[in-house]
Amino acid sequence: MSGRKNNGVHRISEWFEWNRGEQRGMLVMIILIGLTIVWRLTTIAFHRKEFAEVGAWEIEVRNWLKEQSSSAGKSGERDNPVVTQEKTSLFPFDPNTVDDDGWTKLGFSPGQIRSIRKYLNGGGAFRVKGDVAKMYVIDEDDFARIEPFILLPEGDALVNMNEKPAWQHQERLREDVSQTWPHSDAGNKSYRKQEMIVEINAADTNQLVRLRGIGPWLARKIVEHREKLGGFYDLNQLLEIYRMTPEKLDTLKPFFTLDPSLMKIRDINTVEEEELRKFPYLAGSQAKALVAYREKHGPFRNMLDVKKCVAIDEKTYEKLVIYFVVR
Repeated sequence: MSGRKNNGVHRISEWFEWNRGEQRGMLVMIILIGLTIVWRLTTIAFHRKEFAEVGAWEIEVRNWLKEQSSSAGKSGERDNPVVTQEKTSLFPFDPNTVDDDGWTKLGFSPGQIRSIRKYLNGGGAFRVKGDVAKMYVIDEDDFARIEPFILLPEGDALVNMNEKPAWQHQERLREDVSQTWPHSDAGNKSYRKQEMIVEINAADTNQLVRLRGIGPWLARKIVEHREKLGGFYDLNQLLEIYRMTPEKLDTLKPFFTLDPSLMKIRDINTVEEEELRKFPYLAGSQAKALVAYREKHGPFRNMLDVKKCVAIDEKTYEKLVIYFVVR
């Protein structure tokens, strides 16, 4: 038993009987292990502090976001279109002189008003109605809504006035507007355009702009669409024009008459491809196919022959027979 114990002690003593090089290697290893332990403990302590700081930072960020959300909610209430709509009232105005309250009554948000005011304070000026539309904060719908009430000349009107500044003509414009938008009574500040009846297939842009809800841009589009078609056979065709809504059309219908005899009817055998391409109810490929069919098979004997052209479907044919005939 004692022999086995002596053998164990001998082996342990042999284990620690190192030469100088082995002793140095062991020392270096012990030092590296110690440094590793110290580095690890330091890193853990540092990250704990960092995590604590991040937690505090997150709390600050959350509080800031909550404040921003609260202020945005209040701002949203101020700029809410529903709230603004209740206070909106249209009236003739000069965009160069109307105050912020006036812009607010016209339905513009505080942000839009600040941009307009910045433009004016920086030396800008509105000389014609089109200048107002160039403001990036005023979209097409806003401009269409206020355009009839702007006390500025049209783009062409400024040229006809020998390029005189618009402000020199304000008194004359105010007189015109006072006739166009008469007061309904002394205490009511709402205005309306002069009521009149126009023939939609014969009216020019000057007649159309006299109707409330139609400005120069929309009047021009109506005339352009009418010319491309050859005339209107149904007032609902006006809905094909951009910015013409069913609600707006319903308000305009009482002031329109429609005479189908004023429509331009063309001969399907003589109309050129270029004119067919401009026809709103035909695609360019359909116009080309009609002319190609006519050149290959000869003139159409009647409008039913148009159906033989594979590019013409039933829906398109129903519209073609309104505007084209065989003569």
